[in-house]
Amino acid sequence: MKKLLPLFCLLFAAMQVQAQAPVGSVSLIPRLGYTCSRLAGLPAIEDFDKGCLWGATAGLDVELQASRVVAVSLGAAYSRQGASFVPCSDISYYTSSSVKYEERVGYVNFPVMASAYLFKGFALKAGLQAGVRLGESEMAKKVELGIPVGASYEHKGLVMEVRYAIGTGMVPTEGGSADRGRNMVLSFTVGYRIPLGHYKKASSAAG
Repeated sequence: MKKLLPLFCLLFAAMQVQAQAPVGSVSLIPRLGYTCSRLAGLPAIEDFDKGCLWGATAGLDVELQASRVVAVSLGAAYSRQGASFVPCSDISYYTSSSVKYEERVGYVNFPVMASAYLFKGFALKAGLQAGVRLGESEMAKKVELGIPVGASYEHKGLVMEVRYAIGTGMVPTEGGSADRGRNMVLSFTVGYRIPLGHYKKASSAAG
């Protein structure tokens, strides 16, 4: 991943790109990438420091270009999230600092995003998402609401995105989850825009 970061920076800085999707168009954007996740708000664990856990993510967005500046999208994405723990350096009875503990769980996240295109191909994004945990976990919530924010860059249909989802800790029901952690997930994805049509033209033809 360290080798990919300079590539992302160069692509974000490039200016010779095509414009975003035409106004009124609907697109499908499949995505693949990596996540760096951790759990915040857990009860204090004296013997461990929290670290970032790397995982994979894959998803699909449906995006509507509402105006020249604004686009809205609805998506679904599977990601491996959780937390990793390494012993604190000042714990004398640990003989090796290389010991590492991990908890990995699968989540399906459903983000609703608004994108603002500041210049050709570059957009800032923000929205809300619901995440549903798959499987059992002693530390992660079963259902959680989050606030995803990020930035994307598009070149000839290739969409590169950096997104940070901030877990709010809010859940529809509190049963058994109040003492569990909030998911904080940084993701790096690459997708490809597949045009599906133009909703205004479709509406006119139907009329």
